[in-house]
Amino acid sequence: MSRVSERKAGLLAGLALLVTLAQAPNAHALEEVSLRLSWFATGYTSPFFLGIDKGWYKEAGLDLKVQESQGATIAVQQVASGNATFGTVTADAAVRVIAQDAPIKMVGTLATTNGYCVLVKADSGINSPKDLQGKRYGSTAVSSPGRMLSAYLRANNVPPDSVHRISMDFTNLYAGFMGGQFDAMAALTYDEVPRFEARGIKVRCMEYADVGLKMIGYTIVTRLSTIQSQPDTVRKFVAVTLKAYEYAFQHPEESAEAAKKLGGDAAKDTAMSVGQLNMFQKLAGKPFGVTTDEAMQSTVRLVKENLDVPNTPSDLTRLFTNEFLPN
Repeated sequence: MSRVSERKAGLLAGLALLVTLAQAPNAHALEEVSLRLSWFATGYTSPFFLGIDKGWYKEAGLDLKVQESQGATIAVQQVASGNATFGTVTADAAVRVIAQDAPIKMVGTLATTNGYCVLVKADSGINSPKDLQGKRYGSTAVSSPGRMLSAYLRANNVPPDSVHRISMDFTNLYAGFMGGQFDAMAALTYDEVPRFEARGIKVRCMEYADVGLKMIGYTIVTRLSTIQSQPDTVRKFVAVTLKAYEYAFQHPEESAEAAKKLGGDAAKDTAMSVGQLNMFQKLAGKPFGVTTDEAMQSTVRLVKENLDVPNTPSDLTRLFTNEFLPN
């Protein structure tokens, strides 16, 4: 090989090394984090996929993987055990597991109320809680809105035993409602209403919050050890998530498309996802992401009185923090 060829080969090798060295920090800069949803991917969780699709999590140094669940219990257990970095669950679910010493804490609020309601068909003739007397009501055995039905009925001066309850698994709940097996069912305003209307079934919701049964809705949770050892990770994740939600509220179609592309089969109906996200936006508080002492105190009280959790923590700092919210 000539000296010129040797020099060229050396230059090329040097350039290759420089490229490798330049790329190496970037390759190692991304921190792998995971998010466990409390259910399947839906319109109201589409902003997480939007943030991934936009590259916002990666810009913050996070390589986010989203995992679906079939219930809040699974989601919080996965976070508490360290199998997921973050989770999204309603505040009552978080309070229940924290009362059992689960090492998690809420670090941001996505919905100031949980949207619990009694769902009925628009043409059912059930126009008020009084009309539920003598009717059939369906829910799963572990459903929080189902377990709180008695409190809702009492708040409306309706005897709880005047409503006939039917318990069934989730896979048969929708079919039972559509088929007329029961007249009303436990639901979330931002989930079931768009879901049924996408099937051409007009429904209405009678909301628990309207009679004072107001609890915080979706929150972001993480482990206490993550807060202690990786505070910057928590801060970046919360900031990007809030950014993604605020953008999605203004661009719901774009968010729905991201969920369709990156989420599971449950997010394939973009029209339904847009409807869910639009209804979820109505529950977002201002300033977005903040958890107040008053809202948490109300949530804790209602969990203690209605969800069989007598030992709810009295120290609110054990339950949530606002320290990771953007300034």
